[in-house]
Order: sequence, then C-alpha cells, then structure tokens
Amino acid sequence: MGDRLDLFDQAAEVAASLPMLTALGDVARDEDLWARANENIDTFLADRGVKLPDALTVKPIPWPGFGKPSPEWEPFTVRLTMCRTVWIRARDGKYRQEELCRGFEIMRHQVPGGPHG
Repeated sequence: MGDRLDLFDQAAEVAASLPMLTALGDVARDEDLWARANENIDTFLADRGVKLPDALTVKPIPWPGFGKPSPEWEPFTVRLTMCRTVWIRARDGKYRQEELCRGFEIMRHQVPGGPHG
C-alpha cells in the first residue's frame, strides 16, 4: 500500500507542476496541437519540461470537441437577494462585517456578441 500511495503523491506532484499545467493549457486551446501531442505524448511532455517518474505514464485522450455551446444553451446568473449587512464577533473579540443573503434568483442573460448584444 505504501508504494501505491507514493505513486499517487508523485502523480499529484507532476499534475500540479507548472510545466504540466502549461502543457495542458496549450493543448486545451489548439485541436491540432492536441492531435500532435496524442501521437507521441512522451515527446510532447518532454519538450515542455515535464519530467515523469519511471513508474508513471500519461495516457492521451481523444479531442473532446471543445467549441461554442449549442443553440439551446442558456447562460444564467445567480443573483443573491434579501441581503443584509451584519457584524459578527470573532472569538478574539474583534468584529467583522459580513453580508447575509436569504434568497436568490436565477437570471437569464444574453451571450455577449449574441443576437441581441
């Protein structure tokens, strides 16, 4: 079990590293780059400075088809209502100001640059 936890920790460390996050950001914006990365993932990651421990591998996934939402997609905003400012006393005796809201509304809005914007 100890070896498995160690591999998990190593994988988490690699996944959170700046080179890996940068590589993922690069391919998430470019379908052609995603395809090239999937052809040889090890070379793609190595070229971007990602160093994988020997026991770990990265498996590519197919292009997820990122794009604009479908026509029936309706963006919305959750707006808080019935809000009041309250003062809360902390354990150290100091007060802090907070906003307490007891309701909400789901507001539909237009996409910027859409048919009405």
